[in-house]
Amino acid sequence: MALIGLSADAVEKYELEGDPDRGTDEATRFHIGTLSNRERSIIMDAASEFIAGENATAKIMPFQACYEATRKAVRGWDNFRDVGGNDIKYETVQERGVKVVKDSAMDRMHHSWIQEIGMRVLNMNEDSEEEAKTSAA
Repeated sequence: MALIGLSADAVEKYELEGDPDRGTDEATRFHIGTLSNRERSIIMDAASEFIAGENATAKIMPFQACYEATRKAVRGWDNFRDVGGNDIKYETVQERGVKVVKDSAMDRMHHSWIQEIGMRVLNMNEDSEEEAKTSAA
């Protein structure tokens, strides 16, 4: 099978691993889109730092990368409610010509959710196991 390119318009409905309603109609679903390779590169570069020299150091900030990936890739959600059972509104703002989830909406997510969603988003641009086998052959 030939290689298949990424779909820039692809949106996947993602249910968190720890959602007790996962796999049911009541599960919270985050609609996540693929980041462009340029956007992914900017996020990854901003979350890492290397200082050369006699006392060279490297700093990697995975939480920052996941936060930025999540706020840039989430396109909406279903069944995301507050403690009172009210729907949490999906809101975005424009930053440097890119639509991102508002910080006030991001603040409604648990930190572990941002990490999980962010890692899924960042891995969407990687080869699947099958694609990796095909390209290695």
